[in-house]
Amino acid sequence: MPLLLSAIDTDLVAIDTQSRPHVFTAALMRVISARRSREVHMTAEKQVPVTMRALIARINRKLAPDWKALRHCRKDSRWLDAYGEYFVVDLRRNQADRAFIDPVEYGAELGVLQPFEEVRV
Repeated sequence: MPLLLSAIDTDLVAIDTQSRPHVFTAALMRVISARRSREVHMTAEKQVPVTMRALIARINRKLAPDWKALRHCRKDSRWLDAYGEYFVVDLRRNQADRAFIDPVEYGAELGVLQPFEEVRV
């Protein structure tokens, strides 16, 4: 009589596969669903790191078809008070389109930063 050992939540269960095939199917479904729930739980907890440079590149690729770009203002610039550290420039008019931008919030707004991604400096 063939037996199948199944690990469900680290408990070993012996299943007689010939005389009770429905029990085998139910046990197999429990194992599959337990694995899937653990995988979903792990992906919900784990944050994928994204650098600020990568985020800015993603934002600029998203803005490029509209002839816009995200720019960084230097700390010693005279325009820092007027535009903030990050601002969006309209490249056709060579004019600031939006000022005082937080790249993390703006990236999420544009859809280039996923909820499971975390920006690291």
